[in-house]
Amino acid sequence: MQRPLMVLFKAFGTKPDEDMVAAYAVALCDIEPAKLQAAVVAAIRECEFMPRPVEIRKLAGVHAANEDRAVAAWGDVLRAVPLGPYKSIDFADSRINAALRLLGGWSAAVARFASVEDEKWFRMEFIKTYQSIGGCISDDQKRPLMGLSEKQVVRGQVVDPVPVRIGCDRFRRVGIEYREQQTIGVSQ
Repeated sequence: MQRPLMVLFKAFGTKPDEDMVAAYAVALCDIEPAKLQAAVVAAIRECEFMPRPVEIRKLAGVHAANEDRAVAAWGDVLRAVPLGPYKSIDFADSRINAALRLLGGWSAAVARFASVEDEKWFRMEFIKTYQSIGGCISDDQKRPLMGLSEKQVVRGQVVDPVPVRIGCDRFRRVGIEYREQQTIGVSQ
């Protein structure tokens, strides 16, 4: 990843500091190396000024992939809905937790499935919200989504609810883990 970025910086006469390189790396970490290299070549040919990461992402054709991820995340939400509003939920893709939290929380999300029309509008809101979140999510936003049940009984003991973990496909999980590692590396 660093080689194409260094070529880009040099082509535009930019002397990047460590933070700038880290910021570009985090923003572009989910782009396949061949697509990133092609986007850098296109940027050198087409851009008058040093392109921002969002411009490089567009040149790499990543916006369509971001929508595909949002649609896949919606599939994870659909798998969790039958658990109902009383269960606490924790999605492996923490962007789902953040998006649903912004849309009112887990019980509010389940309530939006009352009619086909409500579900249609909720799907559009979710996809836009998921896409807008980006890769940097605070620990507070990553927290599991609490259901309506305040306590549950486990082996005769009344305890706080244990969130049901909802996994995601392998490709998204690897990308999520990589983004989290890169974000941790930047913040330290």
